[in-house]
Amino acid sequence: MGLGVCCTSNAFTPMLTGQELIAFVKANAEMDQSELAHAAGFTRVDKNGKERIMAKQFCEALLEAKGVGIRVGRKPGKTAQFQTTVHKTGVILLGKTYSKEFGLEPGDVLDINLEGDSIRLTPQGSQPAVVAKSSVRVG
Repeated sequence: MGLGVCCTSNAFTPMLTGQELIAFVKANAEMDQSELAHAAGFTRVDKNGKERIMAKQFCEALLEAKGVGIRVGRKPGKTAQFQTTVHKTGVILLGKTYSKEFGLEPGDVLDINLEGDSIRLTPQGSQPAVVAKSSVRVG
């Protein structure tokens, strides 16, 4: 563990993780949370081309680096299913739970990558695509 990749201003910036993230935060104690998250690479570019700081992901990565696991509570109601059905029109619906989990908003573009017998959806700009076949809009 050490680096993830995120897109910042059309250039790939490494997201610090693990001990590198802890050392970075300690070395920059004068910075606030937003400044730390930005400098540590926890940003994404939204559908309007505006850079967004991923503060929640930064905090989660910092907790994970410190060895602290927090169980994510769910509100009563529907739980996310790990399967979906291809509709007769060929549409595949992800659902609000997954869109929210990954910070997707209507209009965000996802790259579709074929990996063996699997399909990987990756928000554009969050990491380099392995083999982008086409794109799909959310919402």
